Amino acid sequence: MAHSRPSAPSQPAHARPRTATEPAHYRPLRAKPRSNKRPVGYLLALALVGGALFAATWVGARAWFAKGELEQAQAMVTSVKDRLTAGEYGGLRDTFAAVQVHTVKARGLTEDPLWSLTEHVPVLGPNLRALRQLTAVVDDTMTAAQPLADLGNQLTPASLAPKDGAIPLAPFETAATAVPAAATDFAAIQARLADVSTAGTLSQVRAAKTTLVDLLDTATSALEQATPIVQQLPALLGANGPRTYVVMFLNSAELRALGGTALSFAEISVDHGAIEFKRTVPAGNGNFPIRKTPVIPLPDDVESIYSGTLGQFIANATVRPDAVTAAKIVDAEWQAKYGTPVDGVISMDGGALSLLLQAVGPVKISTGDVVSADNVQKLLLNEVYQRYNTGISAVDNAAQNKVYADTVSATFAKLTSGSFDPITLVDSMSTAAKQHRFSVWFPNDQEESAIADTPFAARGLPTSTSSADVVGVYLKNASWSKLDYYLKPAITTATAACTADGREVHRVTLSLTNTLKPAEAPGLSPSIVGGWERLGLTKGEQQYVVYFYLPKGATLLSGRSNETQQDLLVGHDGGHDVKAIWVKVPPGATSTVSVDMLMANPGDKPVTTDVTPTIQPLTTGTEQLDCSTVTLP
Repeated sequence: MAHSRPSAPSQPAHARPRTATEPAHYRPLRAKPRSNKRPVGYLLALALVGGALFAATWVGARAWFAKGELEQAQAMVTSVKDRLTAGEYGGLRDTFAAVQVHTVKARGLTEDPLWSLTEHVPVLGPNLRALRQLTAVVDDTMTAAQPLADLGNQLTPASLAPKDGAIPLAPFETAATAVPAAATDFAAIQARLADVSTAGTLSQVRAAKTTLVDLLDTATSALEQATPIVQQLPALLGANGPRTYVVMFLNSAELRALGGTALSFAEISVDHGAIEFKRTVPAGNGNFPIRKTPVIPLPDDVESIYSGTLGQFIANATVRPDAVTAAKIVDAEWQAKYGTPVDGVISMDGGALSLLLQAVGPVKISTGDVVSADNVQKLLLNEVYQRYNTGISAVDNAAQNKVYADTVSATFAKLTSGSFDPITLVDSMSTAAKQHRFSVWFPNDQEESAIADTPFAARGLPTSTSSADVVGVYLKNASWSKLDYYLKPAITTATAACTADGREVHRVTLSLTNTLKPAEAPGLSPSIVGGWERLGLTKGEQQYVVYFYLPKGATLLSGRSNETQQDLLVGHDGGHDVKAIWVKVPPGATSTVSVDMLMANPGDKPVTTDVTPTIQPLTTGTEQLDCSTVTLP
């Protein structure tokens, strides 16, 4: 059987034919098919890029939403601040709750795990970390402020106004706890904020921290200052038992250093908020003795300045420019007369009484007069002295004192009625305190310390600071008159470095204008013109002693009264050299007194003045000092 020859394997249809020169065993290389698989590194990189894009989008969106929440909160907080400035405390709790909704959302948006992870990314991370920490500070601040918002709901005019003659104690007792607690919380948050690093962050982040620092510094400082006061307020209002306060009214028509002669007093008691008006007492009419020695111990060096006056008659308690000394004299005289321990002395002049009436509204007195903020000084400090002018001193004094007492009693009744805005009252008395027309002194050291840094505290002698030299300029009416109703004062200061070592010379000039028209002087009552005949004055002529309290260490170079050179003799009080200069001011005329003084050390400091408050407002000005007009030692 014949065997057939095996056939050659068939080539695929697409195979290239073998050429004649290629060996029979040749097989062409086949191209490998392409793979659809990618390297692992490539996929990982792609995943990382995608993840980064997602994280950036996610975190960016959350940052954007957090920013929006904080902006809404900021707008609401600004509104709250404006309302507080306007004295509108109602509804604070609801507003703060709404603010917290936004701050809580903002905080939640920045505390996401992915956000925390992204904080480790270079460049972006520090911004996110700072934003998260700042957002937490804002949220915690709102939480700490919540009790204050709750307190604000109690600080409405209706809740603070006296009811049935008593001041509600509940808001003050709540504040005594809430304010110190908030002060502690704010201080802790303030410390946390200081640790937030904004190094390497965007300018917007740094600006946000700066804004927060300013806000927290202001709020924390205010709370720390308020803490000792609010802690004492319940006790001051009689929460722990009855309190006795003496109000000293200064008559600015007869000037003394602190603003006027202490010619009238009132005693008030407070027991668990209930206020009782005890009595009004004039300084005269034999109510208080004229003593041979001061009623309280006085510094040895003041005797040469105030010999025979300070501490020896209660009306002269204000002759020294130290409200603490004046209050201590009144305290001692009151206890000596009535045997009643005094828990505080309140001092106010006619300007303060006008501001008080501005807050509580006008009152009607037994004479039929309607006494208001606009006319109280004119009525009490001028008109009554003309109206009650029988020529019999005792009769006239009694009638004049009654008008004063009626005004005080009616104003007190208005205060206890509650028919006024307490917030407006506080604002008015704050203004009076800043003008040195109203002050409070407590014999209890802890209570006195609580108000020491406020405008209400009884102030002492003038004190220079690191930024200004302070010169005290104080007036004493030396004609036993009530002519200071017509006085218009002006102060001019001038400074220049006039020594080779750069020490400054200050010149302080006081101008005193008697606005009384000469033609009106003959018709004035004896109560107004005082002892002009005994003193050799013309009728209506004013006479003063002006006391210049130099900064400690300063040297008096010269003193002048109407350009007449004075001697260089000085007294001493509390480390100050004191120059006393006498001056007369006829009706319609202006007189001047001035002093030049050389500062102890080289430096460039402005000079300011502390001047006796007067009925007509003080005007001030500055001039350039010409050293050629100065007499140096």
